[in-house]
Amino acid sequence: MLSFELLNQATISFNNTPLSQFRSQKEAALLIFLAHTQQAHSREYLATLLWESSTTKQSLTNLRTALARLKKQVSGECLIVTRQTVGLAPDKISHVDSSQLFQTLKNLGDVNTAEKATTLQNALASYRGEFLTNFHVAKAAQFNEWVTQTREALRREVISGYSKLSQYALQTGDHDYGLEIANNWLSVDRLDESAQTLRIQLLVETDQTREALSEYVNFTDLLQAELGIEPPENLSNMIQQIQPERTTAPVRNLKPTIRHNLQPEYDQFIGRFEEIEEIHTRLDQPWCHLVSLIGPGGAGKTRLATTIARSRVDQYRDGVWFIELDNLDPEDDDLAETIAVEIAIALDLRLTGADTPIEQVLNHLQHSKMLLILDNFEHVLPGKQLVLDIVQRCDGVQMIVTSREALRLKSEWAVRLGGLTYPSNGREDEPSTAVSLFIARRSQQQWDELEHEELIAVRSICRIVEGLPLAIELAAALTRYDTCQEIAERLTDGFDALKATLDDVPDRHRGMYTVFDMSWQTLSPALQQRLARLAYFRGSFDKTAVSQIADTSSPHLAALAEKSLLTYSRATKRYRLHAIIRAYAEEHRPFKDTTPQKHAEYYLGVLASHTESLQKDKPQESINVLEPDIENIRLAWQFGIDHECLNELSDGLTSLSIYYQLRGLAFEGSEVMQATVQAAISWDEALGLTAKASLEQTRFQNRLGLYKAAIKTAQKTIQFAEQSKDSWAIGMANVWWSESLWRIGESEKAAYKLYQTLDDAESQNYSTVSGWCHHQLAIVHHIQGTLQQGLEHIQKACLIWQNLENVQALVGSLNSMSLIQNGLGNVDDAIVILEEALKYCDQLGDRFRKTHLINNLSLLSTEQEDYDGAIYYLTLGLKLAKEIGNLQMLAGMLINLGRNFYFLEELDSSQKNLEEGLLLAESLNEKTTILLGLVHLSKTKQKMGDRQEAYYLLERALDLSRINTQKSNEFQVLLHLAELLAEQDSAKAQAYLSEAKLLTSKIQDKALIKQAKAIEALLKK
Repeated sequence: MLSFELLNQATISFNNTPLSQFRSQKEAALLIFLAHTQQAHSREYLATLLWESSTTKQSLTNLRTALARLKKQVSGECLIVTRQTVGLAPDKISHVDSSQLFQTLKNLGDVNTAEKATTLQNALASYRGEFLTNFHVAKAAQFNEWVTQTREALRREVISGYSKLSQYALQTGDHDYGLEIANNWLSVDRLDESAQTLRIQLLVETDQTREALSEYVNFTDLLQAELGIEPPENLSNMIQQIQPERTTAPVRNLKPTIRHNLQPEYDQFIGRFEEIEEIHTRLDQPWCHLVSLIGPGGAGKTRLATTIARSRVDQYRDGVWFIELDNLDPEDDDLAETIAVEIAIALDLRLTGADTPIEQVLNHLQHSKMLLILDNFEHVLPGKQLVLDIVQRCDGVQMIVTSREALRLKSEWAVRLGGLTYPSNGREDEPSTAVSLFIARRSQQQWDELEHEELIAVRSICRIVEGLPLAIELAAALTRYDTCQEIAERLTDGFDALKATLDDVPDRHRGMYTVFDMSWQTLSPALQQRLARLAYFRGSFDKTAVSQIADTSSPHLAALAEKSLLTYSRATKRYRLHAIIRAYAEEHRPFKDTTPQKHAEYYLGVLASHTESLQKDKPQESINVLEPDIENIRLAWQFGIDHECLNELSDGLTSLSIYYQLRGLAFEGSEVMQATVQAAISWDEALGLTAKASLEQTRFQNRLGLYKAAIKTAQKTIQFAEQSKDSWAIGMANVWWSESLWRIGESEKAAYKLYQTLDDAESQNYSTVSGWCHHQLAIVHHIQGTLQQGLEHIQKACLIWQNLENVQALVGSLNSMSLIQNGLGNVDDAIVILEEALKYCDQLGDRFRKTHLINNLSLLSTEQEDYDGAIYYLTLGLKLAKEIGNLQMLAGMLINLGRNFYFLEELDSSQKNLEEGLLLAESLNEKTTILLGLVHLSKTKQKMGDRQEAYYLLERALDLSRINTQKSNEFQVLLHLAELLAEQDSAKAQAYLSEAKLLTSKIQDKALIKQAKAIEALLKK
């Protein structure tokens, strides 16, 4: 359900979670306009409202893009989108405060009963501020004008409502009620003469003459200062009647009692919704006297504390008081007394007499009801006895302490702060308070809308600094002179750039390294050494690793965590350093420190220990162990390359390759293997490692669709293997070479090479090579249409895998067997085989391969035109792929899901899934998946009536199909282009068809050739 709070600062929530991340302010504006107006509007009107400076076509495209992105943030059911109009589903909106208030005020009529008065008063209470305060959309004059008009209309209705209530109060003679109405009215507009006159009149009628005179003086001064005018004549006459002997204005009243010493707010507070709720919940309990906000420097502890305090001022009879402890000398002999003096200064408490300052402060607080904020307590921790004394002796006092280290008192309720939520990557529109903070602070430097590339850079910045509020604010301040892309690039090299560029930033916050230097100085030399060693680690780490690598035990880790320099997850039982703390501490690691070498030995050893289980019966268990350590494994592998760790790399190579395969990280796998080959080729006695790494690179290049590059790599692999006399590697290189051949349409050459390799493998008893030869030959025969021969080969491959107990390879061959059976028309057999393969996956806990099998079940359903069944399988597969992080499979499934929605003519859902799948495939550089996505999205766009966009997508697909992909892909794209242009541009369509016919000799897909003939017949009409 959608909920809108539009009075004062705008808040849009979906299922009770605030939506804080929009690609642009215009997306939020679109939702707000639809919500407040409570009706559907034409696409043309909305496009002009928000994109008036663009052409009609471009503005409609912008609207379509905005709607697609909004559907990712809220359920598609919330938006009612037709080809002509756009609106919000009424049953999906739980609350729109501005619209509900406006309708109530318009429809209520005269107030002549207590019931109507109560209804009106309750409605007016929801007016917490003006409509969309500080909400501005760049380059959208019509929308901003609508906001201004709506704001004024609401304000007029609110003023009219208070006027009606005031008349009702006067008619009923209820003076107390009238004063309440007047006070509320003045909170909306303190310069409203009618409200002020009502208040003074009621004070006079209740014989509160002194208060009435004081109110008149204050109002007179306010009118003079703000508007330069005198009070209304009727009000002045009223005052003259109650003080006829005076000829001059009465003396103004004494200054009201000060309730707090908090600094005024100068910008919007962003995020921390859960923490704010938690702190309020605790402070609402009578037994809670001490809440400590614990976190590293720059986490925003002080700002959160003052935000909480400001919202609770009215709950404390004696006010809220902020005590800054940062400037106290931590070497003071009696820190408790020093803190007491600071409290007395804040409270304006005069310390006199023989009692100590501590006793005098405690005696004063014993009779008080107030909230104290003790800021930066980590500097004066030895003085915490005073805090304990206040807890034990002053029942009406509550305290919020901010500190980098807990006080460790029984009465302490600790709330630990880390960074704000930040995106996991630069592309996804994940809800992120870190990005919202950056955008809010950036807007103080320049008031223009972020371009898409700039927004991606903002997400990168927030991810680099891991959501740390001070780092984000310092980075946002740099936008005065630098672009977000430039700032992001500088931060990838280090955090020196994060220095204050504004004059009013406290010294302790003028740079991130300054912040952490203060914490560093509080550590013993032994802890400093250990923190510097831990800084070499990447990502998270466990006790076992740091014990063996960094000589760091549980007490050391606990001590660092206590000082907010290290975070610990109870769920994973792992530790983590914030990126900026790590960068700072790593600068203090000695040059000759042995941590990197120990780190590489440990993690490469962990990698090697999983080689057998990854290949046989426990791949999922091994993946679950390796996944949390993968960042450290990557670092260790790079160290191994840089320092010629030949044995360790050789032992871990197979395991690392399988990890990349199962996680769908083919691009990274190819890059790592290539780097390993380039390094090892110059080492002594490293030909074996070179051949193995080159072989794995060939495998990954095939997976990425780089078939011609894979052939070249396979040829180099054979050269390396021949020099190292590794005939097994020669055989496997020929297998992957053959795969490249059939994938580019040269199935005859592939078959010849596979049969030759099979003979060699059988003569040398290389069962694994033989198994892969049979597997690949089955695919080749499938392509050539000799399905029975293909079935025989795949059956032989399965038998070999069973004898070798290589269950993972068996699952892959069963998958291919199901496709052949489907080709033979044995659909039921194909499904049974896939279900058998699924059982093996469940036995192994191999959820990675399970996603592939589920995807193929969906493909079978699609072929049988069971689109709902296909969507069912894909829904299961998507959930599984997300859980295990198989991004490659996730992208493919999204494409397939969009394809099935296309067949069901659910075009919006088709477009949404295809665009999401394409975005993910592009981030992974999955060329084959990108190609499929472009083709299917083009079909959807064509059916939606956007033929120009459909043509553009097919042109992109054609360019991609000509780069190292199967000729059948290029052939198919050419046919799509010819079919698309058949009615509009027959000459161009004929040119595409002629180009396709040139590829006919390399295409053995009878269905495609039949389709080409049908299009040719269409063009001849």
